Amino acid sequence: MTETGPAAASEQGGRPGSPPKTLLVVDDEPFILSALAAYFHHMVPGLHVVVAKSAAEGLACMQESRIDVVVSDYRMPDMDGLTFLRHCANEYPSTRRLLFTANIDLHLLEQARDDLACHAWLQKGCDPQRLLDAVQDALAQQAAPPRLAMARGASA
Repeated sequence: MTETGPAAASEQGGRPGSPPKTLLVVDDEPFILSALAAYFHHMVPGLHVVVAKSAAEGLACMQESRIDVVVSDYRMPDMDGLTFLRHCANEYPSTRRLLFTANIDLHLLEQARDDLACHAWLQKGCDPQRLLDAVQDALAQQAAPPRLAMARGASA
């Protein structure tokens, strides 16, 4: 596990006095890990970025730190990204999960959607702004208070 980013909170990274938001990036390709860490560190001031080079290392990061958003590659040698995100969904349901893959397989994406393993997917090589928007949306959704839809519709 490698950590990057400032420890202080900022507008996107968190409220002053609160812990910064944390993004975990999981990919077995070192170049992609370092590029994404540098990109998010630069584009989202105050965001704490943690990187893991395998799903097993990603799970260890999840146990060690409070992770707000995970961006995971799909094809990795020890465990595929969808299986990894399923573990995250089961153990850390409040963490927002994004699948970042070079291989667009509609069956895979349907599986991810149907079992709620990920909240969104992006294709590697997409416009960096699209990836940034997806992560910022996930951070905003993760930070939003849970909706009480059942309470609104219930009568006493």
